[in-house]
Amino acid sequence: MTAVLDTNCWSTLADFKEHLDIDSSDTSKDNFLTNILNAAYKAAVNYIGQDLNATAYTEYHDGDDSDTILLDNYPIISVETVFDDTDRLFDPTNYPSTIFDSDDYAFYANTGKLRLLAGFTFTGGVQNIQVRYTAGYLDVPYDAVRGLILLAAYYAQRAGSEGRTNETLGGRSVGYEAQPIPLYIRQLLLPYKKFST
Repeated sequence: MTAVLDTNCWSTLADFKEHLDIDSSDTSKDNFLTNILNAAYKAAVNYIGQDLNATAYTEYHDGDDSDTILLDNYPIISVETVFDDTDRLFDPTNYPSTIFDSDDYAFYANTGKLRLLAGFTFTGGVQNIQVRYTAGYLDVPYDAVRGLILLAAYYAQRAGSEGRTNETLGGRSVGYEAQPIPLYIRQLLLPYKKFST
């Protein structure tokens, strides 16, 4: 069965093969390399806490009578709609659903903060705020792509020796980090990691 690269993967198979110095015409290991690249992509996303691709989200938040909410994903590219509806219908034709005009709020792209303007506040309630928005990067930053390729190369190198902390190769001892993602790769991904607030 032919392996298929995840359509959201930040790297192409061709770029990964180039990094490994495998000629593009050599397809003998494409299935293995594709599976490795997919696994590395998922591991990088899990480490960061979100995908970096531009993605459309619909989120629900509790209102707390303040003018600010923190969206789960960032950087924010655009906000399509912001609803406040204690009945949770999110239908602008039904009272008491309120849909805010785009000039009634502002967002802070790099922090995920959305703030109402002109004295508006979010009604206190449970899951009564609905926000539809797009967040991520139209072009995934190069350092994150590089981190993914390095992680995939690390996985490929360790294939068959997973779980070992050291081994002897050609008469010399080689040590491996205990962490699933080595420090030099984590440092490339760290600027994009989401931290709990």
